[in-house]
Amino acid sequence: MARNSPDLRPKGSPRPSAAHLRRALGTDHNPLCRPLDRARSRLWLGARLSILLAAALACAAAFLTLREAEANARAAAAHVHRSQAVLLTPPEGTDPSPTGDGHVTYEAQVAWTSPAGHTTTGQATVPANAQPGSTVTVWLSDSGTLAPAPRSAAGLQSDAIAVGIGTVTAVSLTVIAVLGVRRIALDRRAAADWDREWAEVEPTWSGRARGTPDEPGV
Repeated sequence: MARNSPDLRPKGSPRPSAAHLRRALGTDHNPLCRPLDRARSRLWLGARLSILLAAALACAAAFLTLREAEANARAAAAHVHRSQAVLLTPPEGTDPSPTGDGHVTYEAQVAWTSPAGHTTTGQATVPANAQPGSTVTVWLSDSGTLAPAPRSAAGLQSDAIAVGIGTVTAVSLTVIAVLGVRRIALDRRAAADWDREWAEVEPTWSGRARGTPDEPGV
């Protein structure tokens, strides 16, 4: 049976996340903590806050999109009416299209009676399994012309989810780019500090500062 790896941190030492948070907030008074360490902790904190911001913006965008789409759908539905029409043409020669709910529809010629009592023909979206001469459901505007069917609740929710996903993706990519640039700058700064400190320490450590040659193999 595999054993859990022991925790090698000294007793009482803060966890990495807690240490990052304290350094980022400036409450860590460890004398060994460098300004570069605090900058990296602020970057750590900014990354996590950005994740929360992206999620919040995505939820807000999806909610507002859904509310607006529902209001527009209700306004449009008030001016369209369900009616019956006769299918005139067979499905051959038409381009089928999926509806998003597993069904397939196509455009075909139909005939219907307008509110004024006149027979009118036009292109309407009908089920793929409908046969010529059968009765199909169409939607008419207040003036008696063909109109698109009202959007379903599932369709509106799908659009809202798509907006939310697009929002969180856009915000996340922007944050990743900004944080990536900042991290590269911090890494370059760390490398420069290391080179500078090594240039100060190396002569003393190697003995060159005292004028003694380096021993072989050292």
